[in-house]
Amino acid sequence: MRKIILNKLLMITIFVVFSLLLEMLMFFFVKENIVPKYVLLNISSVVLLGTIIFLIPSNKVSLIYLSVIISIQCLLNITNCVMYDNCGDVFSLIYFKLLGEAIRVFQFSFFNIGKMLSFICIVVAFVLINIYFMNRGIISEIEDNEESYFKYFKKYLSYFISMVVIFVGVYASQVSYISSNDKEDVFSDSYLYSSLSLKVEGLKSFGTWGFYAKEAHKVLFSSSTPTEELIIDVNKYLARGTVETTKYNGILKDKNIIMIMMESTQWFAFDEYLTPNIYELMNNGLTFNNYYSKNKTNISEMISITGSYPVTNTLDVSDLDYSFDNSIINYLDDSYYATYVHPNTGEFYKRNKLMGQLGFDKTVFFEDLFPNDDLFYWGDFVLDSESMALSLDYLVPEDKEKFYSFFTTLSTHGPYDSSDDNTKTLTDKGYFAKIDEAIEKGLWENKLKDTDASDSYIYYKALAMDLDYSIGMLKERLEEKNLLDDTVIVLFGDHNAYYDDISYYYYNAVGGEYYKPYVFKTPFIISNEELKDKYISENSLQSNERIVIDKFVSTYNIVPTLLDLFGYRYNSNMYLGTSVFSENNYMKNNVFFSLQGGIF
Repeated sequence: MRKIILNKLLMITIFVVFSLLLEMLMFFFVKENIVPKYVLLNISSVVLLGTIIFLIPSNKVSLIYLSVIISIQCLLNITNCVMYDNCGDVFSLIYFKLLGEAIRVFQFSFFNIGKMLSFICIVVAFVLINIYFMNRGIISEIEDNEESYFKYFKKYLSYFISMVVIFVGVYASQVSYISSNDKEDVFSDSYLYSSLSLKVEGLKSFGTWGFYAKEAHKVLFSSSTPTEELIIDVNKYLARGTVETTKYNGILKDKNIIMIMMESTQWFAFDEYLTPNIYELMNNGLTFNNYYSKNKTNISEMISITGSYPVTNTLDVSDLDYSFDNSIINYLDDSYYATYVHPNTGEFYKRNKLMGQLGFDKTVFFEDLFPNDDLFYWGDFVLDSESMALSLDYLVPEDKEKFYSFFTTLSTHGPYDSSDDNTKTLTDKGYFAKIDEAIEKGLWENKLKDTDASDSYIYYKALAMDLDYSIGMLKERLEEKNLLDDTVIVLFGDHNAYYDDISYYYYNAVGGEYYKPYVFKTPFIISNEELKDKYISENSLQSNERIVIDKFVSTYNIVPTLLDLFGYRYNSNMYLGTSVFSENNYMKNNVFFSLQGGIF
């Protein structure tokens, strides 16, 4: 009996040691602390998983069970390293809802083979050590007979219960200590543990098993139904909101709106020689040089339409039963016709359901633009110029009094070497030749030429040129219809160009320095001559100047700014940002927050 207990304790000890080795290796690769801040929370979680073997008579079966658990941890650790390396994020259980999308975006290039093999080696070593001990008799099997399990269960249940009580106590004491922090302080460990609002920080603090145990509890047992107390608090907060107006209020009243969210674009995607159409729009409007965005595409999309952040960093469309009164579409009067166009499939991120709920009258997706084609693998996207050519009639409808159109681009997303067809098309269009010409004339420089991302950067630049060409097509259509002066064109990026580490190389931030805000600086342009003239008049500027505004701006400012410009009155507490033209404690009232990327 004593030998069996020692066998089980030895197996659990080996399990805990190798689990910690996996943990330490993960933290080493993401260049964070070597062990979790609350290491006992993580260790007690591992031990509680291991104590199950007290209920399993066979040590061979026990080894299989422990091997499965440690393999799951290995997979989680590898996934977290891959996600952190590629976008500064870590895995969330909620991402299971996006499994279909994840399979489509998967690329083997995401994996660092050396890192992956390091994790696998630890798991293999764990199994081999246990097998060695079994072969040497250090860990031995009990005799097998018909009554053995019942006798075994009766004998060793008390040991199982004792272990559970001890380590549940350790776990609970850690949770109690964490919860003793100020719950109202959003920077406290207590708030972090209860909300898991910052995933990377949560993983660093609570470890793999501590983090995912808490997340599993939230997913399985937390109710999305607000309490009466919370409803009262929210209503009090909204009642304190003010209706602010600026000196630009209503300057664009009754104009058409075209919003273009440019996939993975950053300022370095554009220049005056190779992307002239976007530069022309910059000359005809306001350019915000200090704009930031770091969210998945659909989240940035949601913020730019509603001005608010979803409760989680995914959108479960099946749970969406809201009127979205705060979306910009629902402020526009009935004379506006709202159209959403995106050259990805409608099923991706369930946009075919969501966009109607947000208030769009018409939605157009890949299957509508290209009914006879298949978007058959990630990265083989139709070029933006090709999708724009088929979208112009939707974006600039002829039979509507006024229109609000939203176009999310796609081909600049990446990866930047997947499609032979697109490479040929980009070559035939002369983009690569023009890039070479610009380099030769000293009009553009490949700043990544000495990095592993050099070729990807050139391809990215060619895609940006194609995006620019599509913007030119849109501008021409507006001019043909004499609508350019009566239309506001809003261009903005959804997130940085993280594929192939382009933005990290560009900003010298390769190696896990994802906390640097300027890595996530993306374009934001509001183009309209009347707005520009008003700004020039208010600020006593020269009429031929390009207006560049250095004020801190983020995705949260888009909706309040447009509501201000179009003359709508709104409750300031319904939005996470204010109009960019607000002069009332602007810096105090504006912050960038992302469940994926933290706080700026």
